Amino acid sequence: MGLGDAFWQYECTFCGRRDRHSHTLQHSLPAATEPPGLSRRLRRGRLVVVSLAVVLVATSVAAVLTVGTSGTTGLAAPRGYSAGQLIFDDAFTGTSLDSAHWNTVMGGQGEQTWNSGGLPAGDSAAGTQVHQTYFSPSQVQVNNGLDLIMVPDTKYASLGYDYRSGVVTSRGKFALKSGYVQIRARMSDASRGGWPAIWFIDPNGGGGSQEIDLQEGGFTLAGAALPTGTPEDNVFVSTYHTPSGSQSGFSYATPIPMNTGFNTYGMEYDPGHSIKTYFNGRLVGSWTHNISTTPYEIVIWNSQASAGASGFHTTGASPNPSDMSVAEVQAYALSP
Repeated sequence: MGLGDAFWQYECTFCGRRDRHSHTLQHSLPAATEPPGLSRRLRRGRLVVVSLAVVLVATSVAAVLTVGTSGTTGLAAPRGYSAGQLIFDDAFTGTSLDSAHWNTVMGGQGEQTWNSGGLPAGDSAAGTQVHQTYFSPSQVQVNNGLDLIMVPDTKYASLGYDYRSGVVTSRGKFALKSGYVQIRARMSDASRGGWPAIWFIDPNGGGGSQEIDLQEGGFTLAGAALPTGTPEDNVFVSTYHTPSGSQSGFSYATPIPMNTGFNTYGMEYDPGHSIKTYFNGRLVGSWTHNISTTPYEIVIWNSQASAGASGFHTTGASPNPSDMSVAEVQAYALSP
């Protein structure tokens, strides 16, 4: 990694059914460990930010593409892969979501629907510990590209939800056993609490709530351990949740704001050996210890942080509407 990059290790708070995707980050505390038998429903932890002068040899995984109104008219195979290894591809053509590929309900880790209590049938939620968003299929739109549209909605404010938005998951449709996923996307504004995210979860809820977060928008500079003055929409953060329950992450200050144009987000998974994350072909995160062997389902959502995220994530009121756009999702089988 270059100047301004940082490596940080932490353990965070998960609150079971109340919030299945939360991060509570505390600084200048003893280094994180990996306690055995840590419950996936309630995990309390600490963060230590460790600035390292680490140089990662960033082998380019650049994708050749033609930019159009939806961001791309087709992604080429990443370096080291070929078209013959393509096992999943959705460019969101037409005006309907492909139900063979995607659900519009948040679920996974052994549960079909998350946090649906009190919501209409078909709706789900990110929980209320650090989020204030419920997901409705009406906020998932396809028009030669995928849009996850978030708007203020206080109809269910009594449940802790002040925003309505969209999510797509590949639960029960596709799970990556090994290989490379690349996603061409434009993030939503993350400077005022927006939490656009691309991540991967264990379908079956194995030990440690196994999860790979390719990109989580909205981390503060302190939360991501990046230099003062880095714009919030330039903060790229990848994290890995291990089978034993610990977590670690890498951060990177992107050259341009991620909400102003389409970029290619990549993740390579070699079970039991390594996990790597990429931004426009640049290697950002690399893990080689305590690597999972579970398959991973894809989750893409556009959420809003609550006041509970203050300190490690931006808060406030996102633009109305707030739009996260996805041009294409591809997956390739691991190269021999």
